[in-house]
Amino acid sequence: MNDGSELLAVNAGSDTVSVFAVDGTNLRLLQQVASQGLFPDSIATSGRFVAVLNAGGAGAVAEFILVNGRLVALSGQVRALGLSNTTPPEFHHGVGEVAYTPNGQHLIITGKLSNNAYDVFSVANNGALGAAPVVTPSDNALPFSFTFDDAGNVVSTEASNSSVDTYSVNANGTLTSLGSVSDGATALCWISGANGYFFGSNAGSGTISTFDESAQGVPALVNATAATAHAGTTDSVVSPDGSFLYVESGGAGTLDAYAIGTGGTLTPLETIFNIPVASEGIAAS
Repeated sequence: MNDGSELLAVNAGSDTVSVFAVDGTNLRLLQQVASQGLFPDSIATSGRFVAVLNAGGAGAVAEFILVNGRLVALSGQVRALGLSNTTPPEFHHGVGEVAYTPNGQHLIITGKLSNNAYDVFSVANNGALGAAPVVTPSDNALPFSFTFDDAGNVVSTEASNSSVDTYSVNANGTLTSLGSVSDGATALCWISGANGYFFGSNAGSGTISTFDESAQGVPALVNATAATAHAGTTDSVVSPDGSFLYVESGGAGTLDAYAIGTGGTLTPLETIFNIPVASEGIAAS
């Protein structure tokens, strides 16, 4: 969670969510609850509110609240997404990521090839979700993962074009495109940001690209090969102080650590091997 005292993880194979207490490098399981859907693949927090994205079948997003280290499902806060996925879904057709906007007023979901769009739910002060999402088509196919810039704009990867695309979030839940730029690599899927720079993981190329953006939020490519990772880069995360980038490569079973320098440069620090192959999902505290 936001203060680093708990770790929340989705268990896609058992349709559950686990809550762990964090004590340094030690984790202690506190709870496991139903995800309120099939094949949960992403989770997000805003204050004590928690949203779980279920990618299987028709798809659904469910809201919880964390109270004293325990998740409690919010009554009436499951929203179907109207998909027609298998369970588990074919990788490119499952919904990709869920996140609250920095101000907590909207909840955004990437639809991958399920709808090539962003679904945006309003979020009330009590956590209640809007009855239906506002849907904005993506600039390019296969919107995958996203983060936010300092202005609260969405900074997203759209893997079909291996591009970073930016959108402003309007009060009514629509998104307005600000710009798009490709790194020319293959399958830019995951993205993290720090200090005004954004680091994109190219799953097909095994490389990390660096981007920044203009004052108007238009993205720009800084370095197409800022670092070489390993096969099948899957997820990444930046340390809370913005000094280090950690990149998980599920294809190779590795975890790479980089120091983030001036201008968004990446200096390799360490590679940890023998991470479970096909693992996906990383967090830092």
